[in-house]
Amino acid sequence: MASKRERQAMLHRELKEYEATISDLTVAERKELREWVAEGNSAYDNGCYMAGEDGNPMDYITANRITADMVKNPQDYNFGGSGDTLSKDVAIGDDPAF
Repeated sequence: MASKRERQAMLHRELKEYEATISDLTVAERKELREWVAEGNSAYDNGCYMAGEDGNPMDYITANRITADMVKNPQDYNFGGSGDTLSKDVAIGDDPAF
């Protein structure tokens, strides 16, 4: 099992690799991403428990961008399978299902 220091070093290397793959990363996104990783999380995971179509966790920036778009444009998302859409007054960030 890796020590805390070894894990943080691995996460930092992973962060640098990840940042290099996102050409349109904003300053605010970079700051938030680095805080996420400093807390001991992977850049390739997210706190919303969002997964891609393959069932694997969605990376941090993609999940945050989709979540922000869900809040901004709820009419574009169908959550109930029967035409239901997310209500604008739902705070997605507070719901662990997102």
